[in-house]
Amino acid sequence: MTVLQPCIGGLTPLRPDWCRRADVNSLHTTPHRRTERMVNFANIHRGLFTGGSWGLLVTEVDPEGGHQGQLQRLLNSSEFLDTTSMGIMLHGADGRVLDCNRVAIELLGGSIDQLVGRTPGDPQWGAVREDGSPFPADERPAIVTLRSGQLSCDVIVGIDNPGMARRWLSVSSCPVTLDDGVRGVVSSFIDVSERIQKDQLLKLLTEVNRLAMLASDDAEFLQQLCNVLVDQGRYALAWIGAISSSEEGGVDIVCAAGATDYLYSGMVSWWGSKESGLGPTGTALRTEVSQVVSDLASNARYAMWRERAAQFGLGSIAALQIGRASCR
Repeated sequence: MTVLQPCIGGLTPLRPDWCRRADVNSLHTTPHRRTERMVNFANIHRGLFTGGSWGLLVTEVDPEGGHQGQLQRLLNSSEFLDTTSMGIMLHGADGRVLDCNRVAIELLGGSIDQLVGRTPGDPQWGAVREDGSPFPADERPAIVTLRSGQLSCDVIVGIDNPGMARRWLSVSSCPVTLDDGVRGVVSSFIDVSERIQKDQLLKLLTEVNRLAMLASDDAEFLQQLCNVLVDQGRYALAWIGAISSSEEGGVDIVCAAGATDYLYSGMVSWWGSKESGLGPTGTALRTEVSQVVSDLASNARYAMWRERAAQFGLGSIAALQIGRASCR
């Protein structure tokens, strides 16, 4: 039995009048007749959506004719900003969040009131790099763009929010000029969690296969398996249990890695007649069916361990049956 436990790790719409004038050179626009004009979201999206590699073919606002293309009007609409699958956020000159769309709130967690006004150094961001290490505030895309005036494209950022699995975002940022003439940044981000998780799983499976070929005995392999699940799989706790030969209905902890202080003798049973046997681990042993609980805080079957799990920052669990029924 292998048990894996990862760490826990009213909307104001975006307003097209955020930006009076953007840095045209930084947006890599399609060649056109230069006129003094109000630059709106269509201009900003040239850098934001394409990384500055090409320009969107849209009609500019021309003060002489006042004509707008259909695509440009769409990009300026609250309907677009709140139905696109991309999170969009505006940062002020100090990196503080000024506004964001509905998708940004869904991807980052919290509420509009919790996001607006948040500073780059606020620990609530919970930002990590792809390798799981902390992502310093001054190295994140929006702050790099504020400092350099250059686009940042497709930077992978992990976001940890209490009660939620880690979410991976691909973040791009573009410099803009705000109403008061100071420099700001518009950030866009999409959810790439599935892609990152698949990449990480492939790396993890490769390492597990390597350990299986090199291990000298089962005990060594099982301990190394727990170690690699924590070190490379980034689980907070991994442990392997077996049906006890000395305690009827009991489960012995064979090996473990990570937050091992969470574990204690007799914490799990595999008998369905005991409360300790009704959790994911006991159920997986008894039924030989893998069990996954995404939110321990709200799952009734995990009630007797819930408080202890919260103390160790454990938010979810996967209990996987390994071995034959006769030697579980």
